[in-house]
Amino acid sequence: MPATKAAILHAAIEIFAEKGYEGASIQEIADLAGVNKAHPYWYYSNKKDLYRHVLIRCTEQMQDVFLKYYEPSDDPLAAFFNFVYAYHEAAHHYLPLLKILRWEMAQGNKTLREGIKQRKIFPKVFNLLKNIVQKGINQGLFKEIDRCYATLAVFNACNMGFFWRWDILETFPNIPLPREISDCELFRRRVSDFCLSLILLK
Repeated sequence: MPATKAAILHAAIEIFAEKGYEGASIQEIADLAGVNKAHPYWYYSNKKDLYRHVLIRCTEQMQDVFLKYYEPSDDPLAAFFNFVYAYHEAAHHYLPLLKILRWEMAQGNKTLREGIKQRKIFPKVFNLLKNIVQKGINQGLFKEIDRCYATLAVFNACNMGFFWRWDILETFPNIPLPREISDCELFRRRVSDFCLSLILLK
């Protein structure tokens, strides 16, 4: 990737993470990248195209981390908990994407849904979770719901939970917090239980 394009993409990640799609401007991105405002248009047709490439780039990197941590299991419940664990580890390693996804959720997940549908965003991770959900449905463990809907619901729940914890830890670094928040493993279990409650057949 050309150095100028890489600088623009890196700047875009930072600006979109801070302000979201609606709040960001090409001028701000160009200024942070140290280039003329016209430069981003050499590589991207418009702001939406740049934002889409940011999501693709970030999710590719986060997906690579996720796959390193995920441990497969034939048991849908165990596989589900392993999925949330791996996703949490990946999110911890790539917080800028978590911030962007928080903005994306606030704006209705339109770009995320398009990317998932086109299999350009989190293709391996989403397919993995859809397969876990389908296996749970087949075994009578999970609700008979649309797999894509279930996948997106679980991702949204994970993102909100993990970002909320990170935000609290960053805002109150020297204040004792309840064990449910300070204990990473316990918090991850709480998030897993909540995500599971969205699809578990009771």
